[in-house]
Order: sequence, then structure tokens, then C-alpha cells
Amino acid sequence: KLRLEIPISGEPAPRVVWMKGERVILESGHRVRAETYGDQTSLTIEVTEREDTGNYKIVLQNEAGEATASVK
Repeated sequence: KLRLEIPISGEPAPRVVWMKGERVILESGHRVRAETYGDQTSLTIEVTEREDTGNYKIVLQNEAGEATASVK
């Protein structure tokens, strides 16, 4: 199991998008799940597989702009 937890903040509250490569990770996947709650966002992979290898990116957007971070 892999879980990345990131604290988030912004005014107004940012929209959070998790991506693997150029593909958006949907919030309601069975094995891979992206969730945002309060001032935290997380990406969870319940059972990691070789296909999970790659670049992951989080994008935060609000009226003030955009911020990104990535992990490989």
C-alpha cells in the first residue's frame, strides 16, 4: 500500500487534481484513490503494481493561480 498525504491551503480553497503522467486520477477508483478532505489531500494505491511506476503530479487551482508538485 502506498499513501501520499499533502497539506493544502488557499483562499479561496483550491481545486485539487491528482495526475499520473498526463492522465487525471479519478476520486472513486477501486485500487487507486484520490481524496480531499478539509486541509488535506491524499493519493492511495491499495495494492501497488509495476504499472504504478511513473510520475505523479498534484495540481492546486483557485482564482489566485495554480501550484504544482510532482513525485517520481
